[in-house]
Amino acid sequence: MFVAAALGNCSFTELKEVSQYEDLTLSDAISELKSLFLLSSPSIINEVRRFEVPKITALLVFENIAEICSEHNIITKRIKDYTSSIKYTATSSKIAEVGKAIYQGNALMRAGDLNSAIKTIDVLLQKDKYKKNPDLLLAKGRYSLELDRPDLNSARNLFQKAYACGLRKEILFHLWYRAESLAKHHPGIIEVCTYAIENELSDAKWYFRRAQGYSLAASCVNQIDAINYYKKACQDLYIAIKTSKGDERTTLHNLTHEIYDRMCHLAKTLPDKSTETIFDLSLFCVRLSDTRPLLFNRMIDCVEKLLEQASEDSFLSPGRREQKNKSASTFILKIEQEFNKLSEKSKASYFERVSNRLREVRGALENTNQGDVVNILTPD
Repeated sequence: MFVAAALGNCSFTELKEVSQYEDLTLSDAISELKSLFLLSSPSIINEVRRFEVPKITALLVFENIAEICSEHNIITKRIKDYTSSIKYTATSSKIAEVGKAIYQGNALMRAGDLNSAIKTIDVLLQKDKYKKNPDLLLAKGRYSLELDRPDLNSARNLFQKAYACGLRKEILFHLWYRAESLAKHHPGIIEVCTYAIENELSDAKWYFRRAQGYSLAASCVNQIDAINYYKKACQDLYIAIKTSKGDERTTLHNLTHEIYDRMCHLAKTLPDKSTETIFDLSLFCVRLSDTRPLLFNRMIDCVEKLLEQASEDSFLSPGRREQKNKSASTFILKIEQEFNKLSEKSKASYFERVSNRLREVRGALENTNQGDVVNILTPD
């Protein structure tokens, strides 16, 4: 009686969950109370009975709770925990009706009766005044996702509609992301993560999740598009790194290194432009704060390759040879500019090796008499 009075208007499933009575015990209690205090309430679906306690009776129950229920403190906490999952107030019949349906649906979901939970929500969604209610759309999407064989297409569409109808609850983004991930649908993963970030759920996990979406997308397109997707993934991972610590930070760094290697591998398959592309990718990652010696040395490798092509390829026209030398000159300047941005501590670990290589390629370029590189580095 106390549980029914506290919940107000509730289903058999809700009474069972909060009271923690077995079916038979609860049915016997309802039978005893029904004729005196507990009234039947209109059901949302035929399979699930609903009940309510008259207001006067409920007041009497609350006034004499210590005599009626010896464990009222425990049950009161249980009721608060139960009702806190959905915060509806019965300030209007419309809000109350939506709240009743979702309470019942959630109780049925927890009881494992997902088909009845979906059916409960469908009753309201079939009404014109509720068909665009975002909380109902979210609830049905959630139940569709929890089925033994999840209805991923339905869940994804329902979450998208809930967002379009104005819902911005964090649980929507988490459930929507889960549905898109299970479907391995990279445009959807990227979309929901972008929405989450735009709505200021901008902790590291949303950037990490979007990076995963970009990486998944990269596996489905040509080399150039794949490289562009991987670059976006790197950008998101470096944002995530800024707010991460410890092992998580190390894991994210390792992922960016892995993606960089993938990009370079793809760049090697590009005809005619592999050297320039590898240089650009290395510079891109350096500017994202990846200051490993590997990247600087790889950029210098690209300069050496351009100079080698300019001097040894007899089929190059003078104009083409001059263009490669100018590219090499530009590359050297960019390397030196990024190198000089490093902290003295970072420089000290590999300054001499990189500095010596830069001097060598600068000297090789000057010997071609095709350009002049300003000495930006001033090593001891």
